[in-house]
Amino acid sequence: MRPVMNRVVRKSSGEVCVGRGEQLCRWNKHFSTMLNIRSSYQEDAISEMPNHPVDESLDAPPSDDEVLEALAKLKNGKAWGEEWIIA
Repeated sequence: MRPVMNRVVRKSSGEVCVGRGEQLCRWNKHFSTMLNIRSSYQEDAISEMPNHPVDESLDAPPSDDEVLEALAKLKNGKAWGEEWIIA
């Protein structure tokens, strides 16, 4: 399935954004508003959270067996990634 690029994007006033640049600016403003908000937390809740030891083994690169296992799980005839290229 390919992404659809002809969706209508509206400004906060309700007007339709004209052109790709204006749409991208609107999406930027939308996500900046949604994601850049102040959050509050209780210090007690943070201090009560358990501390777990760091598992250093997770820093190691995957072994050959792990790579072969992951490759075996891939679907036949499909390329990985989002380039929409079929192998």
